[in-house]
Amino acid sequence: MMPRTAAEPFAAIGDRMLALILDRVVIVALLAIPAALLVEHWSQLDSRLTAPLRVTIAAAMIVLIVVLAYHIVLEALFGATLGKGLLGLQVRNGAGDRPWLTATIRNLLRLIDALLFYALAFLFAAFSPRRQRVGDLVAGTTVIEQHVDWGARIALILIWVALVAGCLWLAAWLCPSCLPDLHHFAS
Repeated sequence: MMPRTAAEPFAAIGDRMLALILDRVVIVALLAIPAALLVEHWSQLDSRLTAPLRVTIAAAMIVLIVVLAYHIVLEALFGATLGKGLLGLQVRNGAGDRPWLTATIRNLLRLIDALLFYALAFLFAAFSPRRQRVGDLVAGTTVIEQHVDWGARIALILIWVALVAGCLWLAAWLCPSCLPDLHHFAS
């Protein structure tokens, strides 16, 4: 077991939850693109051709793949997602090797941690001495607080805003019929 040091305090649960919310905003923006494509495509098809169960399963699989890919890729490459980076949090692998395997294990177990709107993850982290959720315990990771220079923090904020705004703009461009009709509000 790694001892806690003053240089690397374990991340506060509230900071981790806020990072999760920031990450979910990015993921929803990313998902707006395939959603816009599907809505625009469906509007051109005869409604009898759509199979609701298959569409629901496909949509759920797309959401799952995007969520897992976002977390796995960013944590394996940078040790943090955009939300974690904004708050100065970083995922540390106890062994320090195999970041892709560790990130994959940690985030596949997110499916368990996410039960009851992350209540399970919150309870595990609250009662764990190293503030670890189930995914952290199995993968051997901890989330620590680290100092982020203001320049880097501003860059991350700009990246976050540009990514969210860019995805939403692209989704609106791909599916203009998805936008609300605001003309009736003008009068």
